[in-house]
Amino acid sequence: MEYLEIDEAISSLKLSLGEYSDRLGEFLQDYGFYHLKLYVEKNETLSEADGLTTDLYYKHLRKRYPASQIAVQLKLMSPFAGINLDDALSENKLTQHKKFYWLASDFYKNPIFSKLSTQPPKVVGYRFGVNMDEMARATIENLKTRIAELESQATKPPTQAIQPPSINNMPASDEELPPNSKKAVAKLLYALLLEHKYTLNGAVKGATNSQLENLTKSHGVPMGRQTIANWLKAVNDIHHERTK
Repeated sequence: MEYLEIDEAISSLKLSLGEYSDRLGEFLQDYGFYHLKLYVEKNETLSEADGLTTDLYYKHLRKRYPASQIAVQLKLMSPFAGINLDDALSENKLTQHKKFYWLASDFYKNPIFSKLSTQPPKVVGYRFGVNMDEMARATIENLKTRIAELESQATKPPTQAIQPPSINNMPASDEELPPNSKKAVAKLLYALLLEHKYTLNGAVKGATNSQLENLTKSHGVPMGRQTIANWLKAVNDIHHERTK
């Protein structure tokens, strides 16, 4: 995936605004740029910023690019207008020695670009190493959420008590999931495994099975080898159909 350094992306947007460039802060706010996922560079890898860092950084951007014209004028009149010393120190510590990024696809799909007569100058994109620990955690959580949603949709006898769905007690067989739900989960797994470069060679109890088994154990959501093998078979079937 490609990422854009935020300062460079905002400079590109400002150029595209032309005669409206003095309203940059207003457009950043009104078109939801402050709701984009924020990424921070750590040790030459990129990670999604936590909630507190995201709040502080976007607060920093709002001050840097005020949406109110009155605020702009105050800033021009006095560089110290409205400065809170604690906030200033926090923002300086936040931005010092760190670079912040947006996902390129998130930036360019913003609806503001379809309304501009001049498209933004192309910003240099960056690619980073993958933080495998955070990626694995996100993958497990996405799978857990999706499987729980599908299990909750399965038809059950009226007298049977409904237990909260959990990836931890997923059965070795898939009889509790209706065929459509099983296929949907298999497609989701297929996309995630391809995205994270897992080997899909038809094997269901080889290296990929062991990797996934260890991965689920390391994140406290252990799954048995047979359960993983059942899902790998479904995933490999999809892979075979798409590559034959």
